[in-house]
This record gives sequence, structure tokens and C-alpha cells, in this order.
Amino acid sequence: MLDWLSNRSHKTDHPMYSIEEAERLLTGLSDEPLKALEEITSWLTTLTQAAGFHPAVRLAVIKLVDEAGRPFEPELTLRYLTPRAHTEFERRQLWDAALQYWERLAQAYRLCLDSMRPKGGLPRAPAAEVALVIVRALRASGGQARLLHLRYMPVRDEWWQKLFDLYALSEAAGCDTHRVTAYPGEALQTNARQELLRAMLLETARPASLLARHTDLAARVAARYADACLFDSKPRDACNWAFDLALPRPPELATQVAPEPSTVRYDGAGAVTTKLHEVIRRLTAEPHAKELRVGEEYSTADKLFILQRLVHYWARARRSSVKSAPVSTPRSRWRSGLRRRGSEFRACTTMDGAR
Repeated sequence: MLDWLSNRSHKTDHPMYSIEEAERLLTGLSDEPLKALEEITSWLTTLTQAAGFHPAVRLAVIKLVDEAGRPFEPELTLRYLTPRAHTEFERRQLWDAALQYWERLAQAYRLCLDSMRPKGGLPRAPAAEVALVIVRALRASGGQARLLHLRYMPVRDEWWQKLFDLYALSEAAGCDTHRVTAYPGEALQTNARQELLRAMLLETARPASLLARHTDLAARVAARYADACLFDSKPRDACNWAFDLALPRPPELATQVAPEPSTVRYDGAGAVTTKLHEVIRRLTAEPHAKELRVGEEYSTADKLFILQRLVHYWARARRSSVKSAPVSTPRSRWRSGLRRRGSEFRACTTMDGAR
């Protein structure tokens, strides 16, 4: 078994060859958030490319670099979502830097997971460490999808497959519900299943028809309430959404057709929408009340709008039956996407006009 407490590298010539050197070098980060996050991304890139690292030391250093970069990405996203304060060129710089950070971070943690399973089997590291790495990898993948949605860019099949592979590994390792503190200072613990559900909830909110700031707010709500979702490997009346870990595609409304493959998972947000109704009632009765659980940057009107939309989409009824599944082709998916986005845009406009 790998010695995950060792602080020695094998023969790497990377500047961050030890935890102590990594800590020292990270004290030299720029004070400017954009520059600092670019430096963090550069470190992550070289750490995944460097040869000679002891797997435990590489992981420890990547975790330090990750934690050092945590404060900067939200600041860049907030700047991006404030268009009047920046030119379009500057906003694109901010978005690019944030997206590249999430991409390199997810890649770095996937590399660490691969090094824990040298023969492609189950990870040969303590369960708590495996759970933490998978949680952080899923969090980074979710951050990548959120950034793509902010610019109405597609979340491609490759991303879905990597997401599902990460979660499937957590199930195989028996740590999908193992709760960990993802980052120092976070008040609430999480697990691999909850991180997966955060991504599922954002996708089923149909962000393609949302303003960028509303997508960011929807992602915050999803992160706050994902732990209240139902989740099962078998159909349940309360689980109205389904996805297949073996198929790289977003969740769809569940059907009552059986049997389904063993790789299909079901989730339901009924308990989540109940909690959202409570928040809606409180904000409606007290418009000036602060709802700190989803941030202070947004107005009560924005919060009410997105909460009502999320209730609408997350509580959609499952389909009763499907006689036959249509063959999916690139053209049919393209046409379906156009029809869906058009109908969702009209629905969003109608809801927005009713505010």
C-alpha cells in the first residue's frame, strides 16, 4: 500500500517538490485575484505534468495549491457577472481564467485518483482520503459546468462521462456517502453523492434559458440544498429524474418503464422544493430579510424569481410511460435542443414578466 503520510518525493525536479516548498512558494502569490488565479492554474498544470512525484506528496501539494486558489475564483466570477464594471474583453479574460482553473483542478485530482489505483482497480488509500479527493474532483467538475453555462456554452459528452466515472468510482470504493469537510472553513460536510446532485440540480434548472446571474444563483441554491434530494438505484415515485452512469448525457424525466440498466440512478427534489417554498414564503412576507444561505449579492426579487423557477423545474412530474425510445442522432439532438431552448426561453420570459 502507498505510504500516504510520507513527505518525500521520489526524484522530481518540480519546484514544489515537498509540502514545505509548496507552502513557501504559495506565499508569493499575486495580490490581484486574476493574476493569482492564473498562477494557481499554472502550478496545477505543472504538477500534473511533472514526473518523479511520490503519489502522496503530489496529492498533498495539489490540495495546498487548490486551497490557496479557493478565494480567487468567486471574486473573478463576481466581476464577470458585473458587466458594467468591465469591458467585454476583460470579462472574457476573467471567465477564461476561472474556467481553466476548474479544468486543471479536476484534471489534477483525477490524476491523483489514478495514482491511487495503479492497476486500474479500487484505490489503495485510506477511505477518508479517497472520499475527499473524489468530492473535490466532483466539485471542480461542477464548477467547470457552471462556468460553461454562464456563457451558454455546451456541456459536452466528455464532461458528463468524466463526472459519472468519478461518482461510479465512489460507489465502487464504498465511499459515495462518506461525509467529509471538502475545504477548511466550510461549515457543512458533503459527500460524493451530494456533489453529483449539485450538478444534476443545476442541469435540470435548464440554465440555457437563464440570465448569467440567475444561473449563478441557481447553482448556489443547488449547492445549499442538494443534501435534501432523494437518491436511489431503483425507480421510486418520489424520484422524478433519472440518468445513466454508463451514458454521457444529462438527466431526464424518469419513466415507469422497466427494467432499466443497473447503471441508472434516480433522484428527486421533493424535499428540496418544500424547503424552497418555505424560503419563498419568508422572503415574500419580509422582502427586506436577508437570505444568507445563497449569498448577499442578489436582490430579493432575483432570489424569488429563481426560487420559483427552481420549484417549477425540480418538481416536474415523471413520465408515465414510453413505448419506445427514439434513436438519438446528432441532428435529432440538435433539433431537440433548439425546440427545448425556444420553449424554455418563452417560459422564462413569461415568468420574468409576471414578476
